Amino acid sequence: MSRLRERYRGRKEPVDPDSYLAAIIERHRHLYADIGMCIGVLVVVVCMVVAAHAIADWFNLAI
Repeated sequence: MSRLRERYRGRKEPVDPDSYLAAIIERHRHLYADIGMCIGVLVVVVCMVVAAHAIADWFNLAI
């Protein structure tokens, strides 16, 4: 067996929440949520603009 497998076999310790890696993961998780919300708002706004243009075309209005 390789030494790499031997080194990681016995490690089943929980992650220390105060560790630097945990802080990086937590920060990126919030970043991904913020990016997702921005994309969601952008999709809603684009859908509203398209719907407004479709309604205006249906009523033969000029926007």
